[in-house]
Amino acid sequence: MQNSAPNHAQLLDARREFLSRGVVENGKLPQEIARSWQRCLDNGMEVGSQVRTEILTRQELLLKQEANHLLLAQARPEMDSLNEQISHTRSVIVLTDHEALFLIAVAIVSFWMTASA
Repeated sequence: MQNSAPNHAQLLDARREFLSRGVVENGKLPQEIARSWQRCLDNGMEVGSQVRTEILTRQELLLKQEANHLLLAQARPEMDSLNEQISHTRSVIVLTDHEALFLIAVAIVSFWMTASA
């Protein structure tokens, strides 16, 4: 996939190919996505497994953040610096704990306003 991102149908087709054969034909999707999918399999993610979605209460999130206060204290300045460096993009920086729970996200205010509209 040289200059353009795959559309939704192409992405689904590539995903089906990957899940059935374990590989995707070169050029069907960006290498970053292919590498991410491969890392998931290499790290034991089962094909077709359900993603666990859990919404925490504000109190539960605060408890998780408190339990990770050292990580947050170390990461926050780096996240703020990175956010400044990528301010011209529509990117969000996310910090998760060891269970992939979102602890904090940093983005340009205009991104949050656009995303919530």
